[in-house]
Amino acid sequence: MLYTVDREPSRYPAYLLLLRRQFQAEPLAWGLIRAETIPEPARLGCIRGGFDLLHDAPTLEGLIEVIRAARITEGPFLIEHIRLGRHAIKTHSIEATRALADALAAWPDLNNPAVRFALIETPDHFYFARIQFRLPRPDPSPFIERPWGYSAALSNELALTAVQLVASPGETLVDPTCGSGTILYEALKLGVKAWGYDIHWRWASGTRANLAHFGLTPPEGAQWATVADAREVEFEADAVAANLPYGRRTSTSEEKLEAILTNLRHRARRFVFFSGDALTPLLTRVGYSEIEEVDLSKGPGRQRFMSVAR
Repeated sequence: MLYTVDREPSRYPAYLLLLRRQFQAEPLAWGLIRAETIPEPARLGCIRGGFDLLHDAPTLEGLIEVIRAARITEGPFLIEHIRLGRHAIKTHSIEATRALADALAAWPDLNNPAVRFALIETPDHFYFARIQFRLPRPDPSPFIERPWGYSAALSNELALTAVQLVASPGETLVDPTCGSGTILYEALKLGVKAWGYDIHWRWASGTRANLAHFGLTPPEGAQWATVADAREVEFEADAVAANLPYGRRTSTSEEKLEAILTNLRHRARRFVFFSGDALTPLLTRVGYSEIEEVDLSKGPGRQRFMSVAR
């Protein structure tokens, strides 16, 4: 199967890491992957379409010849032209789809097709596929309307991806620097048993207020977020997901960051961290393993990295 993926530059590397780790996805171009069947693709939030690959070739002319020889009789049909990659060839859509239509052994019907095909064009290859599904871009998360927030908060899209990288429904996850609660919100929506801590009373109480605003109530006698220092907090969980302090509003010294990571190392089995600098050297030094890191930076002064580890 081929899948198209949300191509937003500051999130795409995180999506690709998730798809590669969970579904052994092979990147073919910016926004296009090959993978075995992905169950419930809509839940991932990053898949935009699924396609059964029929034929491919390095040139459009070569693809047309292969299709003509294959004698494809499915119809009536419609052909969509999809350009992917950062430097697409930009073949003329009408001419390309007309040439493909002429190579098929069936009739087109733009108004009521029985089958929908796609010509997927990348900078160095052409793919002809049967469209299985197309997914619209998800609506913005309701959490953007939370009553309490701050500028260093993680986007809901990245928070969802982070949770899916390290936890499954029914498992436990802790965010030891929970801020306004974005990671906890996405985890709880997925059925992960999540709770958090923050060193600042205002942020911990803000998390509780935000989650309550969306009807999320903790078990009796518990709280979604309590005040605690991530360098000293004690807990046991399947996973840790944290947007570590960095940037102008929440930066911390490397010494404190090392203390946080050292403490968390023995609290869970799987970890995902967001940070303002590459963490691999520090994670390695304090004993993490199987580290993978992607650069999600938006440009100078807007650096962000995501690191997954055990």
